[in-house]
Amino acid sequence: MTLREMVKRLPYPVRQGIRYVYGTLPPRIRYGRVFWETYNFLQESQWWSKEKLEEYQMQQLSKLLNHAYENVPYYRRVFDERGLKPKVIQDFDDLQKLPYLTKEIIQDNLPDLVARNYPRSKLQYATTGGSTGIPMGFYLEKGVSNAKEWAFMLTQWNRVGFKMGDRCVVLRGNVVESASKGKFWEYDPVNKNLILSSYHLTDENMPKYIEKIKEFKPDFIQAYPSAISILARFMKEHNIEPFPSVKALLCGSENLYSWQRELLE
Repeated sequence: MTLREMVKRLPYPVRQGIRYVYGTLPPRIRYGRVFWETYNFLQESQWWSKEKLEEYQMQQLSKLLNHAYENVPYYRRVFDERGLKPKVIQDFDDLQKLPYLTKEIIQDNLPDLVARNYPRSKLQYATTGGSTGIPMGFYLEKGVSNAKEWAFMLTQWNRVGFKMGDRCVVLRGNVVESASKGKFWEYDPVNKNLILSSYHLTDENMPKYIEKIKEFKPDFIQAYPSAISILARFMKEHNIEPFPSVKALLCGSENLYSWQRELLE
């Protein structure tokens, strides 16, 4: 059992205490080497020319294709069935010679999609939420996948003024333990966020959400488009003014449809 799993089993007050202590650590320690290496690289590379970016992308793609062919049984089979070798992929158009990786392929071939040169101890099993059907299982690299994803997200958010430590309301499918007692939020002392439950967005509860957000005075709101649209529609129907402190909405994990963008704006 990992340390993270052990902490998850502790009573909520104890876990919160640990998070408050952890939140006092400086970001350079909390986020770790992989995050900072990726983030610093993105700060530089986002200003590269189109030509330099494409050259780098092809270098990385070549490395990835060679790795997949040598170490991933599913891709070795795909290449061999088509009489291909990684070196024949010379540009992005050549990728059409390989099949799309679909949800069904992953579900049917997961063991063969695991690279043989990675020990199982480095892998972390995860699943999608299953909102479109059966949850899909896959593997992340411990200490790497999430750190890199956060570096990419933070780089994008920086472009609308977000900085580490800014106050955020988070409405992204989180389970809030106190929701059964009528308290649909909890404070995250590590990231300075107010976590809201997205499972209790009823007309009866919405005024409580709105009041809590106003009280918290967030700089930004991180949200699933579907969840924040429910809140925005309620506010519009009841002529409730937008939150004056909010600089931007940071949407992710779902398609953002044009009608949602218009409503949220």
